[in-house]
Amino acid sequence: MIILQKKENSNSKEKVLLVINCLQGGGAERSVLTLGQGFHELGYDVHILRFKSKVAYELNDDITYHQLDLNDYNSIPTKSLRYWYFAKVLDRYVLKEIGTPILTLANLDKADMVLRHSSLPNIAHVIRNTISKKIELFRSQGKKQMIKD
Repeated sequence: MIILQKKENSNSKEKVLLVINCLQGGGAERSVLTLGQGFHELGYDVHILRFKSKVAYELNDDITYHQLDLNDYNSIPTKSLRYWYFAKVLDRYVLKEIGTPILTLANLDKADMVLRHSSLPNIAHVIRNTISKKIELFRSQGKKQMIKD
């Protein structure tokens, strides 16, 4: 378990990175922005990295936003290879442009799939209630329906 505490007037703030596909949509996207604000209020240097430019929310000036376009790598033939390669691109970008984060939070499926191949330290995968809904669907309708989704 990682416990983050309020930082007291640090000249060199520790970095927290939140990764998500885009900032357009429902609860997960809003949650990322809320978490980012919370980490900022605790005294951390917060960065949100997204894979698409879409934004449906007002962005907080206290947070630094980054975009790496996952679609630029669609020519890589399989998703698993694409996510593996993109994770290496993401790692290089983060270390060069942001620095080493003390915590990286992967939010939603694409971020999870990419960051499972990442070498960044302290990656946590945020699990949302959609997983429980998929399990419920799986149990009620069987494997065939689950695979179609």
